[in-house]
Amino acid sequence: MAKSFVQVRAFTQALGRLSESERGHLAALVEYADIVESFSDEECRAFLLELEEKKKDAHTAAVWCAFLGLFGAHHFYLNSTVRAFVYLIMTCTVVLSPITVVLAFVDFCTMNQKVKRRNRERALEIRLKIHRIGTGA
Repeated sequence: MAKSFVQVRAFTQALGRLSESERGHLAALVEYADIVESFSDEECRAFLLELEEKKKDAHTAAVWCAFLGLFGAHHFYLNSTVRAFVYLIMTCTVVLSPITVVLAFVDFCTMNQKVKRRNRERALEIRLKIHRIGTGA
């Protein structure tokens, strides 16, 4: 029992010495471990750099939804342009705007799941791209 506590404490101290960027990379590796398990170190670095560029933030998406959700701004942010245009058209037609209010509220409440799903899709796309580069396809 004491040995495991010492190991946990040493691991916690090591995490404390990491920079914010390194902690973010470590979190991404843990979150996407099933995707990067067969990657070499170089492929893993390429994956993390590209994911960092393309990853969307749930807080930013929620702010877009809270202020301009009726117009689909959060969907534009998440690159769901078809859905964003549907929200925009529905809001502009006054008859359908009450439906858009309900949809925007539901989106706001489920934003974390939407962003996680979207980031996971991006990670899979990046994996496919890295695999194509690695195999020369």
